[in-house]
Amino acid sequence: MRYILIITIIPSILFAASNIEKKIDYSEVHSIYQSMNCFDEKTEKKMDECGIQSLKSAKEKMNLIFNILISNSISDSQSRRNKIKNSQENWSHYMKSSCVMETLDSEGGSGYNSIINFCYETKVNERISYLQWILSNK
Repeated sequence: MRYILIITIIPSILFAASNIEKKIDYSEVHSIYQSMNCFDEKTEKKMDECGIQSLKSAKEKMNLIFNILISNSISDSQSRRNKIKNSQENWSHYMKSSCVMETLDSEGGSGYNSIINFCYETKVNERISYLQWILSNK
């Protein structure tokens, strides 16, 4: 009886373990949030300038949506509005530290500014999507 139990359990464990180790490509998860605005630029300087402007536009959109979320919460308690604001501040810290970690291998390289701005913009676009979802479900 023990052998039958072992024979039936082992394949299940092996199958579960094989699924855990499946590597997921970064772009597979984040591609819908990635901006390709600046990849056609011919020089590094132009790419950096474009990336800065593209990130600025994304942040403006995010801040607009965030301000709408806050203004829609005027009737809510101050505690609830503070939680929303704290969430945004904590997310900002997460974004920065996450992008620093994701771009460690590029640090000090000539394309670092473009790479980290691309990461920031991807995170901002993810946040825009999330804030829009919050607004639509309020």
